[in-house]
Amino acid sequence: MRLKYDIPTADSLIAATGVVENVKHVLTDDEHFEGKKSLIKPIDLKVV
Repeated sequence: MRLKYDIPTADSLIAATGVVENVKHVLTDDEHFEGKKSLIKPIDLKVV
C-alpha cells in the first residue's frame, strides 16, 4: 500500500490493518487517507 498509493509507512500500516480486519471507517483527519476512500472511509471527530 505504501508504494502503490504513495502514503507514509505508518498510515499504510493503519490502512492495511483496516483492510485485513474488514474495517469500514478509520478515525483520522489525515489527508493521506482522502484518496483511499474506496478502501477505508476516513472520518474525523467532527463527523463522529
